[in-house]
Amino acid sequence: MQISRRFFVSGIGALGLGAGAQVRAAPTLASADAWMPSALEDQFRASIRMRMSVQPEDILWWYTGRIYGQVGNEAPRHLFNLEGTEIYWPIPLEDGSFLVSSRTLTFFRDRESGEMIREYRNPYTNAINIVRPNQLGGRDNSLYSANGWGYGSDVVSQSRLTPWQIEWNRSGDTLWLVSSRYLSDLPQPWLESMTVFCPVDRFRDPEVTNIPALFSSTYLSPWQGWMDMGDRPGHLVWHSSGRKLDSIDQLPEEYRRRAEAEHGGLLTARPDSWG
Repeated sequence: MQISRRFFVSGIGALGLGAGAQVRAAPTLASADAWMPSALEDQFRASIRMRMSVQPEDILWWYTGRIYGQVGNEAPRHLFNLEGTEIYWPIPLEDGSFLVSSRTLTFFRDRESGEMIREYRNPYTNAINIVRPNQLGGRDNSLYSANGWGYGSDVVSQSRLTPWQIEWNRSGDTLWLVSSRYLSDLPQPWLESMTVFCPVDRFRDPEVTNIPALFSSTYLSPWQGWMDMGDRPGHLVWHSSGRKLDSIDQLPEEYRRRAEAEHGGLLTARPDSWG
């Protein structure tokens, strides 16, 4: 089963606004009432506005970052860099939850030159690997509810939703939420911890259905399949940062040109784009 790397909403992980959720203000605030809705349902809706939108539309996140290899007690190795997009199309449901289609497309870059790589000499095996982009997502593949989130087949069963895990913080004119999600089954490790930032004034304005936002995340995952690591011990550590774009016209030209030439149709998550 393919798993979308970012929850945000997923929470790009998503968060808790159900059992186990945490809502707390920064210690410098006298009260959170001025900026945080009191009802969990309203907090959930606010988190969707930050991570996606409460209207059906393409929500495009662009990000860059680094990927490290970690094996046992060895020092981490900076293997290569990354550049990618995550696109979400949320559909609001009558009960206040959202059915979400998503696409993720990540290319890899040389850690020194910054050039996109199509071959890679693996320092763990000394073999030359053919580099494949990281592609994830699907039509109507996630459900986000105030009670939790579900992926894949779980979208049909509210009883199988995973409770959100989230913390809210504010400093001055900036607000952020911290979220995490994990996979309890194999393969391991699979864990994402993400922070999404936005302006307080846009957050407090209920007329803003799609809040401009930034994010930073750390993601633990097994080796990429194209690395041909077999049963070798170890895992990858991804660190990425990026922002929500207004349109694909804001994408860097090189990324957009390759995405359109080699992965036509992947710069949208409209449900009908799957045919």
